[in-house]
Amino acid sequence: WFVRHVQSMKVRRKQPRSISDAEYDAKHYWGRYLDRELHTFTRVELFDIHTKMSDKEVHGPSAADRACRLFRAAWRNMMLLHETLPDSPTRGIIWNGQ
Repeated sequence: WFVRHVQSMKVRRKQPRSISDAEYDAKHYWGRYLDRELHTFTRVELFDIHTKMSDKEVHGPSAADRACRLFRAAWRNMMLLHETLPDSPTRGIIWNGQ
């Protein structure tokens, strides 16, 4: 699902730096989850992932927000293709605002 999101960024001619950042972030922050189907993530799970990432010992608050914004963008991209996909589970996140 991140691959499809990056492909759409290329089609829409986004800045090369934005594309390379998305590719890096997908692997760095979401690498352990990339084999999962997108629709299997829940709001509670995303809340927990974001909270864990926000710990300065893990990634920190800014990085956690950035990673989850990427997740949300990929989710929204997939919503264009899959009519039955519900709202993004990132709706349950309390953002760090950084």
